[in-house]
Amino acid sequence: MAEHQAADATAHHPIKIEDEGGNALSSHTKGRNMEKKINYEAALEELQEIVNKMENDEFDIDQLSEKLKRAQALIKLCRDKLTKTDAEIKKLLDKEKE
Repeated sequence: MAEHQAADATAHHPIKIEDEGGNALSSHTKGRNMEKKINYEAALEELQEIVNKMENDEFDIDQLSEKLKRAQALIKLCRDKLTKTDAEIKKLLDKEKE
């Protein structure tokens, strides 16, 4: 029972979320637009925490589905940010060659 309470408690702790300008935003705001505002490091940290807890069987069956969906969203967010950054770097390097 204590394990489930601990897992539930960590699910409600706010994580650092920033807009594109680095301004802090509330992590309790709901909606798809907020997903795009979380910074890469925070997303990766949350994803690693979810994976560790899954590997250690710390989620009950009800939490597992929710956390798996969250992990999928975080993976997409990280992939998108990496793709965008890669494109920006290539663009900058191409400008230097000119």
